[in-house]
Amino acid sequence: FACRQDGNDGTLNALVSEITTLPGGFRIGEQVFATGDIRIGDALVARKGVEATVVGSSRGDEKTHVCVLFARLRAEKADTVFPLVTHHVLAGQITTLPGGFFIGEQVFATGDLRVEGTLVARKGSKATVSGSCDGDEKSRVCVQFAGPKDVKDATLKVLVADITPIPGGFRIGEQVFATVDLNIKDTLVARKGDEATVVGSAGGDRKTHVCIRLASRQDGKDDALNALVTHITTLPGGFRIEEQVFATGDIRIGDALVARKGDEAIVVGSSRGDEKTHVRVRFARRRDGKDDNAHVLVTHITACLGGFFIGEQVFATDDLHVEDTLVARKGAEAVVLWSARGDEKTRVRVRFACRQDGNDGTLNALVSEITTLPGGFRIGEQVFATGDIRIGDALVARKGVEATVVGSSRGDEKTHVCVLFARLRAEKADTVFPLVTHHVLAGQITTLPGGFFIGEQVFATGDLRVEGTLVARKGSKATVSGSCDGDEKSRVCVQFAGPKDVKDATLKVLVADITPIPGGFRIGEQVFATVDLNIKDTLVARKGDEATVVGSAGGDRKTHVCIRLASRQDGKDDALNALVTHITTLPGGFRIEEQVFATGDIRIGDALVARKGDEAIVVGSSRGDEKTHVRVRFARRRDGKDDNAHVLVTHITACLGGFFIGEQVFATDDLHVEDTLVARKGAEAVVLWSARGDEKTRVRVRFACRQDG
Repeated sequence: FACRQDGNDGTLNALVSEITTLPGGFRIGEQVFATGDIRIGDALVARKGVEATVVGSSRGDEKTHVCVLFARLRAEKADTVFPLVTHHVLAGQITTLPGGFFIGEQVFATGDLRVEGTLVARKGSKATVSGSCDGDEKSRVCVQFAGPKDVKDATLKVLVADITPIPGGFRIGEQVFATVDLNIKDTLVARKGDEATVVGSAGGDRKTHVCIRLASRQDGKDDALNALVTHITTLPGGFRIEEQVFATGDIRIGDALVARKGDEAIVVGSSRGDEKTHVRVRFARRRDGKDDNAHVLVTHITACLGGFFIGEQVFATDDLHVEDTLVARKGAEAVVLWSARGDEKTRVRVRFACRQDGNDGTLNALVSEITTLPGGFRIGEQVFATGDIRIGDALVARKGVEATVVGSSRGDEKTHVCVLFARLRAEKADTVFPLVTHHVLAGQITTLPGGFFIGEQVFATGDLRVEGTLVARKGSKATVSGSCDGDEKSRVCVQFAGPKDVKDATLKVLVADITPIPGGFRIGEQVFATVDLNIKDTLVARKGDEATVVGSAGGDRKTHVCIRLASRQDGKDDALNALVTHITTLPGGFRIEEQVFATGDIRIGDALVARKGDEAIVVGSSRGDEKTHVRVRFARRRDGKDDNAHVLVTHITACLGGFFIGEQVFATDDLHVEDTLVARKGAEAVVLWSARGDEKTRVRVRFACRQDG
C-alpha cells in the first residue's frame, strides 16, 4: 500500500476479492450513493444520497473517476426528464453507505430520536457516521452520538432520513423561520419569524451555520446567507421548543377565554399537519380551567415579557422614576425594543418618545408599568370622566362619573379607550340608557376620583378645616398632586399655595371639596350677582339677581365663571362669563364679611334688633336651603344680645345709611357745595349708591331739581 494505516512499510497478501482496479475500491455492479450534490458543468445531476450502480472504470488512464448509472437524476424543473446515461464521477463523490453518508462524516438528528419510547437524541444532536448496518439493510446507517464525558458514546442504527449533514438537523428544502432579527454587519436582513428555505450547509468547516434563502429579504436582495443554527427553527413564527412565550392579547377557543394578554406559556411543538401559521403551546394556567395544549396563531404569542412585541406602541401606567428622577409621566408614549437583558424576567426594554429628564436612552420598565392602552390605562381599572363627555349632541357622562376600562378602541386608534360607565347621564330624569361601552379619548378619563388629573388647577368649594383649624377659604386655589394612599376613592391630594416664605401645604381632600371652576363654584350651583352686571354699556343683571353656574369660562381664563341668569335685564337668554368676585352663593348678592346696613327697623319676635342704617357684617348663608335670608352680625344689637341674626336680604343693603338703589329720599337740611346752595330742606332725590372710594360716611344721590341748576 502507498501508505499503511499501521505505519508498516511491508507488503500484504490480500484476497483477490479485497482489491479492484476501480478508484475508491468500488466493484462493478456495486450499489453506491452520492455523498453530496453532483454537478456536470452547471447542471445538477444528483442530490446527496441519490442511489447509483457502478458500471465500470472511467475513461483511459484516469484513476480518480468511476462510471456510474444513477437510479434517478435530478432535474431543476419538474417536467424535465433526463435519459438513462452513465456519468463519470469522482470516487469521493460516491459511497456504499445509504443516504450518501461516509464513515467519519459528522451528521445531525433531523428530529427527536427514540428507542422503544426512550428519548435518545434531540433534533440537531451531533453524531458521527460509523458504518453500514448488518446485512442488506439499505435504509439505515450506524451512527455514534456523543454522550457525557463519563458515559460511553452510544451507537445507533438510524434511518437515513433521521440524519443530515446540515447543522441543527435541517434538511435541504426544509421551510424554516428566523428566531431573531438577522443582520449582516449593521444591515437588517430578516425579522424574527421571517420565512426561509434551507439550501445547504454553510461553506467550509463551519458546523454551526446553515445556508438559507429568505422568501423576502428586508434589504431587498435575493442572495442566500449563512445563519447560526440557533437563529432558525422549523416552527412558524421563529419559536423554539420549550421557549417561554406570552399571549399578545386575549386568546379564545370558541367562546372560552383561554388566556389574557401577558399570560405565560411554553412552546411544545408545531401545530397540526402542515399548518404554518400555528404552534402548540402549554399555558402555565389556562383561564378556562383546562390543562390541554393549545394551538395558537404565531401572532398571538411573543417571546417578549408581558405579551408585548417589538415595535409595539405602549404607554406608562404610572409616573416612572429612576432612583429619584422622574423619567416619564403616566400615559407617556414609548416603543417596545425587547425584554430586558440577562435573567431579569419582570422588565421590558422601552424607548420613550420624550423623557422628562431629557435623556434619550432606553429604560427597563416593569411589565406592570406599561400597557398598550392609550393614556396608560389597564383593563379593569376604575376611572373617572375628566369633564362632560358627549357623543354627538348627547351628554353621556358628567365630570367625575365613574367607569371601568374594558379594552382598547377600534383598530389601530391609539387615542381612545373603551370604557363602561357605571351610570350614564340622561338629559331627562325619566331617560334610561342601556349598559353599553363607549369609546372615549384617553384624555377624557383619569384614575383620580372626581375626574381630576395631576396638575389640574382647582378651587375650594367651601372653607376647609383640619382638626378645627381653617386651612383654606372657599375659592382658594390649589393644584391636584395625586391620588391618596390605598384604595380611598373619595379623596385626592391637592397642594394649596401658601405665602412665599411658607412651603406649600399638601392636603387630602374630599372630591366634593374642590372644583375646577374658579371661585370654588360647582356646576348647577345657585348664585347671585354681587354687583350690577353689564355687557359693554347694556345692563344684564342687577345686584342680587339669581343665576345658575354652567361651567368655567372658555380657554385659560381662571378668573371668570360661565353663568345663566334666571332672567336677564336685556331680555336675552344667553349664558355669560362673570368675574368670580361678581357672583356669590349668598342670596341678595352679598359676600362673606361684606359690610351691610339695615334698610329699616329689624325685629325678632317683639324685640327690636336694629334700626335703619345700623351697621352689620355678613357671616354666612342662612339655615338649610333658605334662599331669602342671610346671617349677619350687627356691630351693636338694640336688644343687647351678641348672637348672629338671620335677616331677609331685602332688610339689608351695602349702601351706607341702609339706603338701597332707587330709594326715594329727602334732604334733611339745606345742602351746599362750598358756598353754593344745591338743595333745600325736604328736596326729593333718588339714591344711586354709596359714595366712591374709601369715604364711608356719604351716599351718592340725584336730586329731582337742584337749586344751582
